[in-house]
Amino acid sequence: MKIAVIGTGNVGSVLGTRWAKSGHEVIWGTRDPNSDKIHALLKEISPNARAASAKEAADAAEVVVLATPWTSTQAIAQSLGDLGQSSH
Repeated sequence: MKIAVIGTGNVGSVLGTRWAKSGHEVIWGTRDPNSDKIHALLKEISPNARAASAKEAADAAEVVVLATPWTSTQAIAQSLGDLGQSSH
């Protein structure tokens, strides 16, 4: 299954890591997919994981998980657009 995890904090990192190690394709949606934090996270995980912008991750996934601070969640969810129009 292709899973977009929007957020790379404690919750998003743990969830995405476990899903990737279980064989799912995980795409972390983050503000800076090229950050040192993201590179370190991806280095410790199987090739089932990558990073992209939140919109790109959501567009490529079958399931979208929001692992974001509550105060940011509404704005992030709105930035993802109409998830019902996914090609999956």
